[in-house]
Amino acid sequence: MTGLRRASAPLKEDMFPHVLVALQESGVPRFSQGGNQGEIRAGDLTVIENARPYEIFFRSPVRTVVVRVPTHILGPRSSLLGQVAAVRLGSERPLVGAAVAFFARRPAVRPLSARPRPPCSRSPAST
Repeated sequence: MTGLRRASAPLKEDMFPHVLVALQESGVPRFSQGGNQGEIRAGDLTVIENARPYEIFFRSPVRTVVVRVPTHILGPRSSLLGQVAAVRLGSERPLVGAAVAFFARRPAVRPLSARPRPPCSRSPAST
């Protein structure tokens, strides 16, 4: 079983609290955060707070679209996020269905490792 885990260590200085909205396209990962657990299937979504410990496990390949939203923009209280973190939000819910339809129409996105890197700009050497 393969997985991702964020330990309970504090965020690094250059990291900001975000809510990760994960829309499952294929595969069945298991999300866990704050005592909540959920198996997320194609068409479902869940949310994870990057500032709190979490685990994501999967047994076979998965394809997930993740949208990172700064927590301060959403404004929900931490207790509210804690209630829905890592919980399966199924496509039978109107808001989830709308999100699924929106992301299904997006153009294919290449993995970050496959994107061309911009050329490095160097300042002229002093002579």
